[in-house]
Amino acid sequence: MDVIVRHAKRIIEPTARVRQTISNLITATNDPAFALAHLGVFTKIKLLEPYVALLQHATGRKGSNQAAVKVDGESIKRILDTDSAAGYELIKTLVDISPSATKSFVDVLEADEALLEKEELLDSLRIIVALPNAGSQDQGAVIANAAVESIKRSVSIDQSAPARGILRDLATVSPDRTNSTLLDIPMSAYNASFARLARDIAGVDTAEQGVQGLVKVGLLFLTRLASSTVKLEESHLGMFADLGTSTYY
Repeated sequence: MDVIVRHAKRIIEPTARVRQTISNLITATNDPAFALAHLGVFTKIKLLEPYVALLQHATGRKGSNQAAVKVDGESIKRILDTDSAAGYELIKTLVDISPSATKSFVDVLEADEALLEKEELLDSLRIIVALPNAGSQDQGAVIANAAVESIKRSVSIDQSAPARGILRDLATVSPDRTNSTLLDIPMSAYNASFARLARDIAGVDTAEQGVQGLVKVGLLFLTRLASSTVKLEESHLGMFADLGTSTYY
């Protein structure tokens, strides 16, 4: 590993055999802190798969969010800049095991709103919401905004399912943040997925204000649509049904 690091500038587009050798060396260290200290070298050649294996093995179990692994914002940015499947999987692994990585990841998202458009990050956000200490961290607004932006971009209810799941879970651990975000949904951005979200979270006691906001905007949206010359489509009828169901709870 030391040899590779000392001559890092010579590692340019390594062959498959060389990549495998490097991967074996990374995992053989069994030392996440040491390996992460040299992350910059391997993000350049997008060799991140061994980091996932190393972290999961070395920390013993997933989901503890207690590993003493320090990950700063610059490291998170380098991983995200690879825009690779392995990079997104590494982000998921890091936020799952390390409080430091979790905080750095949320800070990076808050500083760069463009990242909220990356659907690949939704899995990492859902992991954060599910962590035992999620409710005590001031990160609900960032997570809620990312989920809402995803729903705005969705073209179908199926596509918005991950983001809706995040908001449903978030409503139980960070209700104030969730409700305030949902109360700000403009009618111009309203779609069938928001109507379904109202139904999804209607049974969550702490989400009552958010549900009411979604229902009000939804009814205004549908009323304006029904009074226009636009023909109502099946998706619009489905919105009526979802909003109606939301009011039964």
